[in-house]
Amino acid sequence: MLSISFAPGRLLNQNDGVTPSLINQIMAGAVFTFTGTMDTANITDGAVTWAKAKGGAWHWITSGGTGDILTGTSDTPIAAYTLGLNAAFSAPGTNTVVDPTFNLDSVGAKTIVKPDGTALEIGELISGRIYELRYDTGSGGQWQLTAHAKIVAGQVMAGALGWTQMAVDDWFASSVGGTGDAITVTHENPITAYANGQLIGFVVAAVNTAAVQVNVDAIGLKDVKKAGGETLVANDLQPGAPHLARYSSATGFFELLTPTAAWKDLTASAALDFASTAAQNHTDLTITVTGAALNDPVILGVPNGSVLANSCFTAFVSTTDTVTVRFNNYSAGVLDPALGTFKVIVKKGL
Repeated sequence: MLSISFAPGRLLNQNDGVTPSLINQIMAGAVFTFTGTMDTANITDGAVTWAKAKGGAWHWITSGGTGDILTGTSDTPIAAYTLGLNAAFSAPGTNTVVDPTFNLDSVGAKTIVKPDGTALEIGELISGRIYELRYDTGSGGQWQLTAHAKIVAGQVMAGALGWTQMAVDDWFASSVGGTGDAITVTHENPITAYANGQLIGFVVAAVNTAAVQVNVDAIGLKDVKKAGGETLVANDLQPGAPHLARYSSATGFFELLTPTAAWKDLTASAALDFASTAAQNHTDLTITVTGAALNDPVILGVPNGSVLANSCFTAFVSTTDTVTVRFNNYSAGVLDPALGTFKVIVKKGL
């Protein structure tokens, strides 16, 4: 009910021109008061009807049952499911099947599905977590999750990382064991099979001594290799270093996405005293760099005191664990560089 008490600031007379200023003066004393109660007739159907609001279109549900067979009771029970009906509740348990059901106010059990209508993953409903469902009259009637409280195994947005069997909070597994050569990974929500694009995270407890394999959720051993399929060698995985690996169904192994110890730059230095070098000739000395391999790029630091005109120094990996530093004399006479400390950096993983 709407009542209006009206005490105008002035009265309108026949000689007045109607202007905004005049209207403001007249309406200055008007008071609008809403009284009465809200009932069915007060709400326009098609917006939010009283029946929809009070009958379960949007309200909290007292849940019961199990994680696989859920039941719910609303404050004002409904008599039938309708398109768009919403229900929010706390899950009474974790689902152990892909087709859990929800029965609201004993109207009937209907399957809970993902927003796209596909089946849930095992463990997608977590006991005690809050979820919201919306009823869809298609496919014989089903409850759709309006959003996921947790991304679990098998649910990463397609087009981002693909539909990988992983959980965002399980990239670094809840339990990692085994040795540096045979790693075991156990997730909070175990996977049941390896699939293309799966990501696993782990921190080894011990350094590896040879090639590495991993067994995820007791499915079976799979090789872990470097990018490009290169086999890991001793000392590549160091204790305490976190690693992320992705499974490829094409190759059948996990490929490391994080650097290994072998990918770190190697550094060394040595005092080198090159002998007198004839014109248009060169002289070689070596520096030991453990881990250096043929074709690894080398950066050379030359001491200022050893620099001479019409000459240069170069460096390269000549044999495993050995970097050769070469003095090149481009002058017309003999040159003898002064003793100095030369530094080398061997780049790995390039």
